[in-house]
Amino acid sequence: MRTLAFFTVFFVAVVHGVYSQGRSDKQGMQGVPLRERLVFGGNIGLSFGDVTYIAAEPLVGYRLTPNLVTGIGMRYIYYRDNFYNYTTSIYGGSVFGRYYLVKGIFGETSFELNSLQAYDPLDQQLSRIWVPSWLVGAGYSSSLGRGAGFYFSILYDLLQDPHSPYYRQPVIRLGIGLGL
Repeated sequence: MRTLAFFTVFFVAVVHGVYSQGRSDKQGMQGVPLRERLVFGGNIGLSFGDVTYIAAEPLVGYRLTPNLVTGIGMRYIYYRDNFYNYTTSIYGGSVFGRYYLVKGIFGETSFELNSLQAYDPLDQQLSRIWVPSWLVGAGYSSSLGRGAGFYFSILYDLLQDPHSPYYRQPVIRLGIGLGL
């Protein structure tokens, strides 16, 4: 519980610092049309073998300042493990923030809520539950030209719920972004 309280205070302090810094950047966004502030993108994940993993994660973001993007995303993951004879669908949503520290390098945080099937030892059966995750990390992005770009990030789940799909492991994401 102390760890969660510490990270909550830390998160609020970081967001406050980023927001305060972002206010001085607003001059850079004055006169920029809405369609140039919107960012669309997402992730696609594929893995086949003893474990089949197929993921689609679209997102939409809004550039608040030249360095700060915030947005929402949703996800669907099909997961099948042949060893345990287990198949499930994981779905959910997220809110995220990304702050560009220097050209290409960014810090990122994301709060996710995912619905998945988990074993309930009391009922001795699978039941669908909602699992929160608070991911923080950093990454790199680069332009591909004409409003398109790619990104790579490494994140870690601070909440570490044992049912989380990110429990005890880093989250590595590769994605694309498209500006209009």
